[in-house]
Amino acid sequence: MCGRRSDDGHRRWAAGAPSPFRPIAPVAYRLDVVRNRAATRSPDDSNGSAAIPRVSRFPSAILDSNGKSGTLLGALGPALLVGCFEEIVWTGFAVPQLRSRHSILATGLMVGLVWGGWHFPLFWQPDSFSGALPLVILLTMLFSWLPPFRVLLVWVHDRTQSLPVVMLMHAAVSFVTLTVRPEGLTGTRLLASLLISPATMWFLLAAVGVANRWQLSRDNKRGQATLLSV
Repeated sequence: MCGRRSDDGHRRWAAGAPSPFRPIAPVAYRLDVVRNRAATRSPDDSNGSAAIPRVSRFPSAILDSNGKSGTLLGALGPALLVGCFEEIVWTGFAVPQLRSRHSILATGLMVGLVWGGWHFPLFWQPDSFSGALPLVILLTMLFSWLPPFRVLLVWVHDRTQSLPVVMLMHAAVSFVTLTVRPEGLTGTRLLASLLISPATMWFLLAAVGVANRWQLSRDNKRGQATLLSV
C-alpha cells in the first residue's frame, strides 16, 4: 500500500512538471521524501513514534546545547545524501541541458523556480492556505532564496566543472537548514526571520555579478558539462 501511494505521488509530480524536467520527477520526488522524513523525525525516533512537524520536534542545534550533538549527527547524513543525489539530477542533467542554450542567470532562475516548487511537500503546513500571511510565508520559503542559490550553484559549476563542489555547497546549506531554524516565531516575526536567507543569497549573487562585471547574465555558452565532470 505504501509503495502504491509513493508511485501515485511521483506520477502526479511527473504529470505537472515542465517537459525538460519530467524524466527526473520520480528521482526528485523520492529525494524530497527522504528529506521530509529527516526533517520530521528527531535523531532519537528509533522507537518508531509518529512523526511530528519539524518545528516542534527538531530544535535548533545552535541554541539547544542539550540536543546539539544528536541534532548535528542526525542532520549530517540526510544533508550529504540530499546534496549529493539531488545534484546528480539538477547539475548532472537539467543544468547542462539548459546551459547549452541559456545564460547562467537564466539557467539558474529556471531550475531554481522548479527546484522551489518541488520543495512544496517539505515546507507546506496545514495552515499554509488559511490566510494571506501563511501563504506569503510558504512562498517565501519556496521561492525567495532557492532561485538565487541555484544561480550561484550554476555559476560555480560553470567555472569549476566540478560536480562534487556543487554537491558540497548544496549539502552545507541543507545541513544549516536542518539544524538552524527559528523556534517559537509566528506571523510577521517568522516572515522577517525567513527573509535573512534570501537577502544573503541575493547579496552574494550581486557581489559575484559585480566582481565578474556582470558576465553572470551574459549568454556565455561553454561546452556541455558531463554528468561526472570534475
